[in-house]
Amino acid sequence: MSQQKAQLVSPIDTFTPPGMNVTGVVTATSFVGSGGTVTGVVSGSNLNIGVITATSYFGDGSSLTGVGASAFVGVVTAAQSGTTTIDLSLGNTIYFTQDTNTTVAFANTTTTQKLKFIRVKDDTTTARTIAWPASIIWNGGTAPTLIDSSSANDVQIFNLTTRDQGVTWYGYEAMKNDPVEPPFEGTLWAWGDGGQGKTGQNDQVTRSSPIQIPGTTWSDQLKNSPTVIKTDGTLWVWGYNNNGHLGLNDIIPRSSPAQIPGTEWSSVSKGSRKVQIALKTDGTMFGWGDNDNGKLGINDVIPRSSPVQIPGAQWKYHSGGENIAYATKTDGTLWFMGRGLYGSHGLNLGNTNRSSPTQIPGTQWDRPYASIGSYCGHFTKTDGTLWAVGENNYGNYGINDTVNRSSPIQVPGTWSHISGGTQGVIGVKSDGTLWAWGTGGVGSNGLNDQVTRSSPTQIPGTQWTNNAMRDQYFAAAVKSDGTLWVFGSGANLGLNDQVSRSSPTQVPGNQWMNVCATSQSQGMMATKSN
Repeated sequence: MSQQKAQLVSPIDTFTPPGMNVTGVVTATSFVGSGGTVTGVVSGSNLNIGVITATSYFGDGSSLTGVGASAFVGVVTAAQSGTTTIDLSLGNTIYFTQDTNTTVAFANTTTTQKLKFIRVKDDTTTARTIAWPASIIWNGGTAPTLIDSSSANDVQIFNLTTRDQGVTWYGYEAMKNDPVEPPFEGTLWAWGDGGQGKTGQNDQVTRSSPIQIPGTTWSDQLKNSPTVIKTDGTLWVWGYNNNGHLGLNDIIPRSSPAQIPGTEWSSVSKGSRKVQIALKTDGTMFGWGDNDNGKLGINDVIPRSSPVQIPGAQWKYHSGGENIAYATKTDGTLWFMGRGLYGSHGLNLGNTNRSSPTQIPGTQWDRPYASIGSYCGHFTKTDGTLWAVGENNYGNYGINDTVNRSSPIQVPGTWSHISGGTQGVIGVKSDGTLWAWGTGGVGSNGLNDQVTRSSPTQIPGTQWTNNAMRDQYFAAAVKSDGTLWVFGSGANLGLNDQVSRSSPTQVPGNQWMNVCATSQSQGMMATKSN
């Protein structure tokens, strides 16, 4: 019986005409080379090949048609003020550098089905916002929170996929590199009324120029009271204490810094002079002091002279006003506690009080800003939009009227920081401009007059940072070059006199980091970098 034998051909053999005719499909694990060396393969010579299928190709594929070479090319794109249009025909790996707020739009969406969006923010603590295309459906229902850290190499990666040529995208955050930053460390300075030891000098002397409070490890976490955190996570208090709001388990005033028990404190804020709220690094929140209308959020109206934990977890930011408090969580929810006068609860109800944290409708809330001595609240969202609720008797909202609202209403523009007093507000936009509105008495709007405004009006100058504050009769702001500027009631300005200013005037020195009002709105404190 005859036999037929099949002979295996070595893959490195060379074929010469008439060569080998192949019909059907040739499948290989890989092809070595760029593909350019097989351009002479035609029917009748060498190989007659229909479709070649390979697991991998070596090279960039630039000489192959139908392989999608350009779709795998990275494209560097810088954010533009306004709208940044990204041409997807140039590539599907977008290296996006951002130093301004922007709206992202995609062009030529039919050229790709998968998109990798790599975002690198500038090395500042100024938040930058992105308004994404409405066609993106994000995993979890909301856009991921954008990092706002100033550390080098902070990056986020977003993956987007479409199956209908960009009519609908499906997106999720694939990676985030956002290391926890230590607070900035420096010296602490105070001036103004020294009654009950508010300047921390172990006396009750009033100062009209900045004087240093002992110590060099103070952090820049300042918010409207002589309560300051050190970089080791300890919390220190002094001054007025009639309501036990120093948290030292008594009602004795202190004229020098005294430590509250505990560590790992991360931030502290004060509403009226009678109550304080502080957060710890683990996301827990504590309150102490006067508890009128349940503003401590612990389901009663009993005052506390020592810190007591407020229910809940994953708290992110807190801010207190006149018998009210707002807080946000890391999931983008916004919460209210305290007296609901003027609809400050944001729940579209009457003047209803809440003694436990109650959620205000909405999502993607970022930071709350309660006006000191007022029932007005402002809130920013992760997209940079600003919203206001509650008392608006002096045009505190900034929307050109004096109508109170019990549900949040949007204020025009995109903002990175807000600070309010009893009758006025100061705000910083993401472009480093500074704006004021509300009562302009004693020049507290910084606009060289005493005119009341119900819409934001720009204060001259640029490069203002988020370290700005507004009290009832005075305001202050820090620029990116470390200079500190003040205006309003002269007794609080630290300019070595009692003269009021209606335009920003520089406080001597530089390397200023942050500034706040002291207890009872009768002076200021500020930190300097070491």
